[in-house]
Amino acid sequence: MIEQWAIEVSMESYIAEPYWPERDDVIQIEKKSGMNFARTDEKRAATLLEYLKQQGMTKADYDALVALANRPWYRAAEPDGEIIIPRHQLSGALVQATKLSPSSVIKTSYADSLRTLLRLSDWTTGKTQRDELFRRYVKNESNQRRLAESEVLKNFTSKGRAEFDPDVLKPETVKAVIRYALTMIGIGACRKMGYGRGELIALKQQAE
Repeated sequence: MIEQWAIEVSMESYIAEPYWPERDDVIQIEKKSGMNFARTDEKRAATLLEYLKQQGMTKADYDALVALANRPWYRAAEPDGEIIIPRHQLSGALVQATKLSPSSVIKTSYADSLRTLLRLSDWTTGKTQRDELFRRYVKNESNQRRLAESEVLKNFTSKGRAEFDPDVLKPETVKAVIRYALTMIGIGACRKMGYGRGELIALKQQAE
């Protein structure tokens, strides 16, 4: 029987860096316009404007699309609502934890069905803006380095819900895989740099 469980987690840090549909739209516009082949900023701007005109778009339309593509957070409500950790990032981290963790944590065979066996809500953060910036140089395809910036949340309590059948997926197993994901995998972006880590505070069954 499916039961509702409350999750509470202490997060050290979190970076979202969503890949919005608008990001792909911007990439396609820039690619098809040929603006990146122009040698000067003036030529790039003129090439882009000519392409936008052909597509029935204005520069204001393009700028608005870029602004949407650059949104750094998932939010409960746009544009300034509470920042959330979305269920797809959470489930992705738990699936990866299932694949990589020892069998004493959870059976690897559960990986393909975990999103069905363990259904998560979005997690709250209690925050509406970043706490700091993570700056570093990264390589482009040409190996030329560029400065990248990521907005970071630091030191917050995150709450959410989980649905699962305790006769199929034991509560202790759920706790173990969440702990493994928070300590060894990370949630969100820049996980290899140590972001997205935290500690499970509680997993409690909710009253019906």
